[in-house]
Amino acid sequence: ARMKPARADRLERLGQAFQSRVHDGYRQLAQSDPGAWVIVDGTGDVDAVAERVRCAVRERLDHD
Repeated sequence: ARMKPARADRLERLGQAFQSRVHDGYRQLAQSDPGAWVIVDGTGDVDAVAERVRCAVRERLDHD
């Protein structure tokens, strides 16, 4: 679970509707150009997410 900061930062104060629009916008970008974008599952601890990012980068570098 994500830790809640003592105070919400500027982006968090914009609310869930804003966060949803940003999420949807990036999803649309990824779907429209999958060769340029990759979606990485951000759930889990930092090490698990970092490993997924490394794998995604490695896969794309190996294909060039």
